[in-house]
Amino acid sequence: MLNRRLYLQLIILVTAALLASAGCARDEASSPTPPAVPTPENAWAATLLLMPYPFTAPLPAGETSPLDGLYGKLDPREEQRTPCRRCAPYPPKGGEWLLQLENGVFHVLHELSGWRAVGSFTVLGDQVEFFNDPHCVNAVGSYTWTLQEGQLVLEVIRDPCAGYLRAQSLTHLPWTLEE
Repeated sequence: MLNRRLYLQLIILVTAALLASAGCARDEASSPTPPAVPTPENAWAATLLLMPYPFTAPLPAGETSPLDGLYGKLDPREEQRTPCRRCAPYPPKGGEWLLQLENGVFHVLHELSGWRAVGSFTVLGDQVEFFNDPHCVNAVGSYTWTLQEGQLVLEVIRDPCAGYLRAQSLTHLPWTLEE
């Protein structure tokens, strides 16, 4: 009885292994195309596809603000050239940064590492608040802003996001309005 049970289990295991290997075997023509090497262009396009989620506050109504636009900056600190797999939120790194503010949605990208963020923002007078950020779900960042001659300067009022890393990344150097 025991030998018969072991024999049946062995047949089941061998059959399962053969079926699994047959399902995994593919000719090269049917194998999927490997993903494209990330470039700044497709990393930015992928970033813009991200939409905020109302973690702690409803999404803004989607109205335009005086800050709407695409901004960039080149941070002269040493650049990190490796892709970011498990980066700290808002890594204080050199290189190109992009920030888009549009209809209550913000997108941020550090081009060299591929690190990105999305969330909501609102503007009231000379203050802007950032929230619904998946890197800092419960943190609302409050800043004052000035926009003169295409230069956006943010100054932190309060932003506990990631031990103030978001504040450091957003306020280190002015953002230049891209045309």
